[in-house]
Amino acid sequence: MKRASIGWLYTLEDRLHPKKLNEYKDYTILHRMVIDLEEEIKGFRPYFVTQLGNSEKVARTSLVQLIQVSNAIYVYLTKISPSWNTGRFSHHIRNIYLHILSL
Repeated sequence: MKRASIGWLYTLEDRLHPKKLNEYKDYTILHRMVIDLEEEIKGFRPYFVTQLGNSEKVARTSLVQLIQVSNAIYVYLTKISPSWNTGRFSHHIRNIYLHILSL
């Protein structure tokens, strides 16, 4: 697989920022984003295993990036909740964070 297989990790933190999620006008857009993220995560798993076999350094870099994004999402969920709690889809945003962290 190509390097693009982890490209989504570099933008994920920004895409899931509470301010960005509160800008959406329709729940279906949020739902579509979650489906797309699930697909990206499913594609990342075999990519990571392949990279682990090919280059431990590249695999480690990918894993560190994944941990950083996971930590950022956790901060969004726990410490920045006032910023997403005021939006129209606050309940859905909370569920998105929990769902993404569980994947």
